[in-house]
Amino acid sequence: MISYQLDRLYRHRAQRLRYEKALAECGEALLANPEDKAIDTALVALLGAAPAQNIFVDENFDDPVLGLSSRVTHEAIRPGWEHVVSEEIWVEKEEPTKVLRTELPYADMPTLHAALSNGQVAVIHREKLGGREREIYEEDGCKSELNIPINVHGKWVGSIGFVDYVVDRDWRDDDISVLQTAAAMIGSFWERAKATRELEELVVSKDQFLASISHEIRTPLTAVLGFSEVLREDPGNLGPGGVEMVNLVAEQAREVSDIVEDLLVAARADMNALNVVRESVVLREQVEHVVAARGSRTR
Repeated sequence: MISYQLDRLYRHRAQRLRYEKALAECGEALLANPEDKAIDTALVALLGAAPAQNIFVDENFDDPVLGLSSRVTHEAIRPGWEHVVSEEIWVEKEEPTKVLRTELPYADMPTLHAALSNGQVAVIHREKLGGREREIYEEDGCKSELNIPINVHGKWVGSIGFVDYVVDRDWRDDDISVLQTAAAMIGSFWERAKATRELEELVVSKDQFLASISHEIRTPLTAVLGFSEVLREDPGNLGPGGVEMVNLVAEQAREVSDIVEDLLVAARADMNALNVVRESVVLREQVEHVVAARGSRTR
């Protein structure tokens, strides 16, 4: 009895160490890999330490006909078990570039939905299911499954799960704990990726706004600048004071026009829409123009 207990304690300790190492590799994968490969790499690390033949991540989506459904977006199969595991992501033979994914409505999986939608652990034993839900698991070949919800900003958006196709397994606390930690990591990864995409969209929107508003300002400004230049050349009966005001308007309009042009150039550069043309300039004239502009601001 003592020998049995020591052996059990040793195996439990060894399993915890494997899970701790797998979680470290999972975290590294989510930080170091490109977005499209990060979760796949993380799942391979987790599966290497788990008593399962398959691990997957699915995401929720609203089907216009079937309602709330799940779509498998990532999975890993233990090497050597490909003949047993029902692949949930595969490539269509007729169209090698077309990736197909298992999509299932939660209306057909009430046991799974009831647990996950309430933020609870879903432990599935096929033999305890009934109706269409049992048929789904029988068609897949799954005997038991451990599923943990993934949340983003407090909203349930998907899940991560271990699948056993051989044994109707009683999942241990360590199995649940490692998946809960992995679910939190993936949720944070999705939050970070979403924030990055939103920031990129905001930057593009800002550039488009700058380009648009600069263009709109340039149109009336051109008229102001043009008419002020005409008045400078032919002041008529404006008198000394009027001529001075016209000169001031022309100078300020020119300066604002230069600022608007700079904004347009910056916006086009950020949108990769800037055409650069080499052109000879007289450096002295450029310097004099800048100095004159600076001088007009200090008066």
